[in-house]
Amino acid sequence: MQTNQHSIADGFRGLMAAIVSRALSDLGNGEISVRAGNNIKDDAMAWILGPDCEDYCLELNTDYTTLRKKAAGLYREFLAREDARFHVSPSRKPRKRPGRPSS
Repeated sequence: MQTNQHSIADGFRGLMAAIVSRALSDLGNGEISVRAGNNIKDDAMAWILGPDCEDYCLELNTDYTTLRKKAAGLYREFLAREDARFHVSPSRKPRKRPGRPSS
């Protein structure tokens, strides 16, 4: 009976490790993934900052502070890429459309 309980506990630990790993993977993925109007990266970061992730790290003997710092770095990189993607340089002038008078 103890062997079965031990394998169940290992299964839960494996599942917790997979969930933590997936959250980091979602943050590190270069693609911008949107699901039902929510950004997966926002969801992953919110989960990492929540109590469940901290509990999982405790159970997995993983340093939560280090994990959170790594996740925050990945999230900052994502936000910087997003800002760059939508940023228009102040020196860049909009193109004139043909057939429209200049003001």
